[in-house]
Amino acid sequence: MNGLFKSLLSFLLNMIVRFHNVADAKLRHLVGTRVPSFRQVVDWIGLLMDVHFTQVILTPETHGLLETLRWAVSDHINLCDSIEGIKGYLRMFRQRNAIITAPEIGEYQIEVLHV
Repeated sequence: MNGLFKSLLSFLLNMIVRFHNVADAKLRHLVGTRVPSFRQVVDWIGLLMDVHFTQVILTPETHGLLETLRWAVSDHINLCDSIEGIKGYLRMFRQRNAIITAPEIGEYQIEVLHV
């Protein structure tokens, strides 16, 4: 297997693990602005897996990397599942706490009250 491919896949998996441990913004602040986003890392891993799928499956050296990838993906899926449950609560919170502004009234207005 190409050493460059293995080192690139290892780097990207390391980034996935870091994103799991640290929030995206915090990671960018710690390392700098040249850190790829989580979505970019996932896209690159998908691209590498699509192009080199047969080589990855047949090479025993990459099975450890695949196990790390499986762990990271399953953990991220569990996180998304747990967050999905609070989506409705957040929507209600936003609607209830929306800033209500009174219609703008000019300098002079007549209001008629019916009793």
